[in-house]
Amino acid sequence: MLKLKNLLRESIVGMDKIVHIDEMSTDEFIKFVKGFIDVSNRNIEISEKIDGQNLSFGLDDSDNFFTKTKKSRPVFDPSTYGDFSFLDGIKNYHNILVSNIKVLENIKEFAGKLDNIDTDFTFQVFCEILPTSQTNIVIYNSDTIGKGAIVLFDIKINGISILKKQYSKKLFATIVDKLDGLGGWRVYDKPLKNESDFVFDVKHLITLETVYRKYFDILTSRKHADKHIKEKAKKTIQALMNNIKQQFINKMVLNRKSILGDITPEGFILRDFSNNLLVKLVDKDSFSKENMEGSRFVKDAMTVVKNNNTSIKNDIFGNADILKNFAKVIEKTVDWAFVQKQNNSSFKVDSLNDILKVVYDDMMEENRIKYTASVAITKTVDYVQDMKNKLSDILINLKKESNTIPESKYKISFEKISAYIKSADDIIKKLNGLIGSNDMKIYLTIMTFVFGPSKISELKSQFNLL
Repeated sequence: MLKLKNLLRESIVGMDKIVHIDEMSTDEFIKFVKGFIDVSNRNIEISEKIDGQNLSFGLDDSDNFFTKTKKSRPVFDPSTYGDFSFLDGIKNYHNILVSNIKVLENIKEFAGKLDNIDTDFTFQVFCEILPTSQTNIVIYNSDTIGKGAIVLFDIKINGISILKKQYSKKLFATIVDKLDGLGGWRVYDKPLKNESDFVFDVKHLITLETVYRKYFDILTSRKHADKHIKEKAKKTIQALMNNIKQQFINKMVLNRKSILGDITPEGFILRDFSNNLLVKLVDKDSFSKENMEGSRFVKDAMTVVKNNNTSIKNDIFGNADILKNFAKVIEKTVDWAFVQKQNNSSFKVDSLNDILKVVYDDMMEENRIKYTASVAITKTVDYVQDMKNKLSDILINLKKESNTIPESKYKISFEKISAYIKSADDIIKKLNGLIGSNDMKIYLTIMTFVFGPSKISELKSQFNLL
């Protein structure tokens, strides 16, 4: 039986933290961009971001095989993964590697020789796992994925990355050679890009630095008198940062092809070895577009609702990454639930609030929620009231043109827009009734509204809460 120390072994570590470019402070953003465009002193690595599930696997210093999700403890027994369907691919690959453990032992032995290690050590491989061609949002080429695939991105020995070691390329190539094809799964090397292909002039950086320096004292001031100027400065700075980020997207992401299919990559990971900063560059909006259906009036209404929800996400929830990618909500909830199940085998997700609390905690951890609950209520009600007014105007215009629209289409459009207006009335009434309640309850209520009925239903279905 495995000893407890193997479950808690410190040399089995988590993946390095990756910062989304949208979540950087202004100071961090400026330093990152300046470092990136300083070609003569560049010490960076650029790799394609793969839209899969984060996984690491390896052998501890007693040669016990383990797998590990992003936040879980090491898993030595695959049955620990339970009946979470989202973890089926990980469980499957765990079993494949256990069945071929000698291959992994040989790879570890080879790594030890390359690193001149003559004592016991922990060997850990980090990857993105893709059980199918569409694990989250991006749809990769099914022939490229096959029965399943992993894409390597790091290797650690005793918890220390070997990326800067002279032998790193040889070790990555060996892992690909030895593991590719086992159980019908494909294994791909780290999708590195030639950093010299990513050299371009960044416009408006000097303007951003100038505005930031000019208003720095006001931005950090707590004086009420500076509120108006502070808000104006923040909007100007954010607009400049958004513009620069879009330049990166246009130059680095668009018009490029993924290693896993003839599609645009989800994004890129930029690693600055000088400070080990990892930055994620993703065009989040292009992966969260809704399919617009119905009449132009319904389309207009959907645009109003979408813009309102975007405003709430940006303002109330600080443009949190987890709200931009719904698949991440499911992934992080599954990971959280799995950790709970490791601590208590009888644990199960038994309410929608369990899921929403995971999202709430993630945003709190990333410091995305900054308003008091009472302020959040006021601001959200204002946003929703404005949305309702715009929807009412669309409904009026629909009625004016009722004679020119087929009856069935008019009825569907009328009911759809009316439902949006009713949901606005409902949330305004509900939030006003929550004044004085605890912060989390208020934020979970706003979150439920932002997700909308279809996404809430999808969450309930995913976790058998229907």
